[in-house]
Amino acid sequence: MLMHVWSTATALQGNDIYIIYGFGGEQIINAHSEIAAKWILQVEQLGTGHAVMQAQDVLEDDSIVLVLFGDVPLIAKATLEKLIAKVSVQSIALITMNVENPYGYGRIVRNTNNQIIKIIEEKDATSEERSIKEVNTGIMAVPGNKLKSWLACLNNLNAQGEYYLTDIIQLAVTDGVDVASVQPEFDYEVLGVNTKVQLHQLERIYQNKQAETLMSQGVTIRDATRFDLRGELTHIGQDVEIDVNVIIER
Repeated sequence: MLMHVWSTATALQGNDIYIIYGFGGEQIINAHSEIAAKWILQVEQLGTGHAVMQAQDVLEDDSIVLVLFGDVPLIAKATLEKLIAKVSVQSIALITMNVENPYGYGRIVRNTNNQIIKIIEEKDATSEERSIKEVNTGIMAVPGNKLKSWLACLNNLNAQGEYYLTDIIQLAVTDGVDVASVQPEFDYEVLGVNTKVQLHQLERIYQNKQAETLMSQGVTIRDATRFDLRGELTHIGQDVEIDVNVIIER
């Protein structure tokens, strides 16, 4: 999953990539020495805000900081480009989505002018706030200087005793900074993996996308649900046909 996120991040131009890792993270570093990134250890796992705090000393004031998650593997480059385009010296941006069952997600709270004023986590939300269908995906882009100043203001006075990165939204509003939002073209772009079932579901979505790409190039695939491409195909012959239960690995 991390390789997918890293690959998408590297496709964006002019980036320094930092990966925050915690307990057992050395195994990932050893398994993926080919990843060109700077690794930063989070000794204690005290929330998303605390994770980003670990990188604050390397953040440049004039940069745009894009926060991604290693367990959200299918985020699209085009969606991230839309997100970054919304950021300025007086605006930050985040990715939201509308869901029928928002249980477990942080809710996007807007005022009567439809402006985002805060994100409230499930455990801290009122019954009215829990009825909100627009939710936070966690992915955001923020000017470096503002992010560093807001990180210094975070506290863990909440139901989970964690430092929420989402609290910077309310800090931005207090400072008169606009909070913009974009939504992905496909919901699966912002789905995370917490269980084996979710991992299976996103793997099948990814493999179906791979199959569709090949079919658009003229390949006949007998059953896309029984096809796996592990890696990439750099050359495709004419009138190729792939039968069922085929795995191509490279």
